[in-house]
This record gives sequence, C-alpha cells and structure tokens, in this order.
Amino acid sequence: MQQDEPSPFDDPYARQETFILTLFRLFKLATMHDLNNQAIGRGLSHAAHTFAEIFMRESADVSALFTSENVFINGQPLKASRGTYESVLELGRLLENTGFNELRIGRAVSRDDLAQMLEHFVLFRKDPPGNRSVQLTRNIRFKHVDPTFILGDHEGELTIEERVARIYTSALVIMRRALEALANGEYRLMNTIKRVAQSMVMIADEDPGALLSALGQRPDRDDPATVAVHTAILATVMTRSLSRDLTTLSDITTSSLMLHAGEQRLRALNKIEDDPFGDALPAALTSTEQLRIPVSTSAVTALMSGLYLRSQRRMLMSYESQWLEREAELGPLYRGKLPPSISAVIIAKSFRFQQLLAFDIAAQRPRTPDETLAILVKESTTAADKLVLKLLCTTLGLYPKGTQLELSSGAQAVVASNHELPVLYDRPLVYLVSGAGGVYTQARFVDLASFDPEIVKLGNPIRVLNYAEGTLAKATQIITSGQIEIPQVKPPELGKIRLEEFAAPSDAPSPGVHMLTSQGARRARLGSILDSVNSAIKYAPPNGEYDKDLFND
Repeated sequence: MQQDEPSPFDDPYARQETFILTLFRLFKLATMHDLNNQAIGRGLSHAAHTFAEIFMRESADVSALFTSENVFINGQPLKASRGTYESVLELGRLLENTGFNELRIGRAVSRDDLAQMLEHFVLFRKDPPGNRSVQLTRNIRFKHVDPTFILGDHEGELTIEERVARIYTSALVIMRRALEALANGEYRLMNTIKRVAQSMVMIADEDPGALLSALGQRPDRDDPATVAVHTAILATVMTRSLSRDLTTLSDITTSSLMLHAGEQRLRALNKIEDDPFGDALPAALTSTEQLRIPVSTSAVTALMSGLYLRSQRRMLMSYESQWLEREAELGPLYRGKLPPSISAVIIAKSFRFQQLLAFDIAAQRPRTPDETLAILVKESTTAADKLVLKLLCTTLGLYPKGTQLELSSGAQAVVASNHELPVLYDRPLVYLVSGAGGVYTQARFVDLASFDPEIVKLGNPIRVLNYAEGTLAKATQIITSGQIEIPQVKPPELGKIRLEEFAAPSDAPSPGVHMLTSQGARRARLGSILDSVNSAIKYAPPNGEYDKDLFND
C-alpha cells in the first residue's frame, strides 16, 4: 500500500510561516489594488485554500500578535527566515495604522470571511474604530493588546532584571484580578493569563536563572496570587530542564497560574446571600468541598478556555496536580490504574514547596527551607515524586540536611542547613570533614556563603556523594541524628547592590565565586526593582495604574 507523501504543512513551524506570509500577501494586495481587482480575487481564493490546508492540521484557531520587534503565533515567537521576518514586521506596521496589533483566524475561515477582513482593513486604515476588539465575523477578530504591559515595549532597551520584574509584577496584578473575578462568579482574563504565561516561558527559554531570581521573597500565604505566580515560575524552570518545547512549557505555566481557580469558584458559590454590609462574604470551604477542588479547577479551565486539545491538556494537568495534593483524602489517582503525568507531579511539587515555605500553621511562623525539604522528602514515596524532588532541589540549589558533597577544591563535607535567602541556597552551612585536596582535618562547621578568603578557597559544591561507610558517612549520621548542635546561619552583611562589589580573591580563586557574585548581583538588582513596585501593586485598584480595559477579553 502506497503511503501518502509528506506535506510541507506537517511541520508546525512551516505552517506558522506559511500562515503569516499568506496574511501578509493578502493585506499587501489590499494596499496596492482596488478590492474589486482580479488580483484580490485570486489572492482570496489562494488564501482560503492555504488556510484550509493549515487548519486540517491545527486543533484550534490561530492568532498573530505583532509588537515593534517581534511576531508571536499563538503566543510563541515566530521562527522563520530573515526575509519572512522583514515581511511580517511590515504587516505589523500596516495593522498598526488600524489601531490593532493582533489578528485571530478561526479554523472554519472561508473566502467570504477573508473578503470582509480586507474590506474592514481598508476602512480601519482610513478611520480606526478606537475599540480594543472587533469581531468581524465568526472566524475573524481584530484586537489591540498592550505590548508595554504584557510583552514589554522596546525590550532590547531593558535589562533582564527589568524584564523579569515587569513580567512578575504583571502576573501578580492579573492573577489577583482574575481570582477576584472568579470569586464573583465571573470567568474572565484567560487570554491575558495565557499571554503572561507565554512571557514567562520566553524569559525561561532565554535565561532560566533570571526568571528564578524573582523567587527572592517568601510567598505570602494570605495572597493566593503570589503562591500561584511563584509556583508557575518554579514549575516552568524545572520543566525547562527536561524539555525545550515552548508549547509544553506554556501549558504547564498556565496550569500553575490557575491552581487556585477552582477554590475561588467554590467560594463564590458559598457567598452569603443576605449580607447586611453590602458585598457578600466568601464562606470557608467544608472538608467535602475541599475534595471537589480538582474537578472544580478543571471545570473553570474548560469554561474559560474551551475544550480544544491544548485546553484539555491543561485541564488534565490541573486535575491531576490538585488530586495529588489531596491524595491522602481522595485515595490514589485514577484508583491507582494510571500514573499521573510528570507535568502534574512537577506542578504539584512546586505548589507544595511554596505552600510549605509560606507558613507553618502549627508553629505560627514561616518554615525554614530545611523544614520544608524534610517534609517533601517524607512525602515523596513514588519514583516520580523522588525524581521531581531531586529536580526541584537541583533547580533551586537546595540540599537536604545530611547530603554529602564534594567541593570544587576537592574538600568533602555534609550539609548541615540551608540559608533562608534563595540567592544563597547553593552555598549552605556544611560540616567540613576534609579540606582542599581531600586531606582530612579537624571536622568543623563552615558557612560556604562566607566571603572569608580561606572559606572561598574551598570552592562551591560540584558533586553529591553517597558513602555508606567511612568518615563522611559518620559525619552524616552525626548531623542527621542531632548528636551535635548545628549553629544558626546568617547571610553576609551585604546591602542589596553591594553584592556586586565583591570579587574572588586574587590568590587561588574558586571558579564558583564569580558565579556567586554575578548571580547575587542579579538577584540584588531584581530585589530592588521588585521592592519599589510591590507596595504599589499589592492593593492596586481596578481603575488604577493599569488600564482596566486590558483585562476584558
């Protein structure tokens, strides 16, 4: 039996390039000819045929968003030749005259739809309507998206820290408003949430360490938006270690941001109807309602983004990750007949880490990273749990107490405790067993975050060891059994910006010190930026600094 010949449309990147070039040719024709010209008719027929071929292989509508420097197809940067990019940037400039910068084409688009699109394009160039969104037909929509808010205008002029801060603060504002809307029974902002997720993914793909720098502050347990954003950042960077597929990363980021959606919707259903003070107050969820959160979250995802293929994947991620969080009460996922996806385990573990780190209700104080890790180690019973926990520790630079390490100088030590500051996670307090070159010495506690020249010479952790016998194994037993009192660790007395003033000593510098100081400087700068804007956005009014219309999808 003869196999079908491969089609150039089978390649998703080729489909995107063909899609955008077809649009460019159509709009370019409309600027050169009268709409009754035969060239326009031939162009419309060719475009309709091309789009039919493309959408036979697409599971959803296709959108093109134009900024001053980039083009995004369904939220992902267009990957095309320089010539194609120059053409589509010209298309963006043509659309700019209409007041719109995003065009969405439906899967059932017809020749008549495209003809109406060109008619309105010509009209809008002469007289822009001034609206943010115009649905021309069932399959054609023009929209304006503020690139300054979501993607960053003139991104090349911003430092990586400023871009991360913009995305981080935008995500907080958007998630707070989205959760408030859900608590009022309103399903809004899904498209905006997806764009923020896509912006996070683009930063993570370019520089995952920069995005991770936004986790410099402990999440606020009373602000679910903060927990969701921190979860999304951690899950995104963790997943990037396993996959560079931007679609997968975007789905995981979006699902992480929506973790509290189902809970908020259930709270909306429980509002007190006869509130004498005006606004109804959300009632606490019962234990039975808590168990409905996985299904509720999936339902909200379906209501806000439909049931197309990618939405279904996000629904499953949300459902499985929420179930894993409540597995002790609900029992095994799918009755133990099917394992959870690794994506769901990553989201669940990232969320659990942020949740535990935020606050210890019993002790009425925030947990330390060591206490948080100890709980996660105890809870990680399956192979997938242990793999993802190892990935989490590797991503953040955390080490569970008792981990045996080899330093870049050849010294060997056992981790005694981690620092509170994320910038110092990879420089723990250790119980030093042997010095440089592996020469055994008097065991003592050493803070690897210290800038003491002798400690700097020891270097940074490069390898995890696993000795069951010998001096290092005995040191592990001493640390984990509590036979020795572990001193309190304090971060170096450094101002936020002063971190970048420190350099490795001239004699026998450690290769890890330059990385430490540059990472510390980056996170210090980002911390300064975030501090300056956090108070302004924490309780931002709906009609405050950010344009309210932006959030109306």
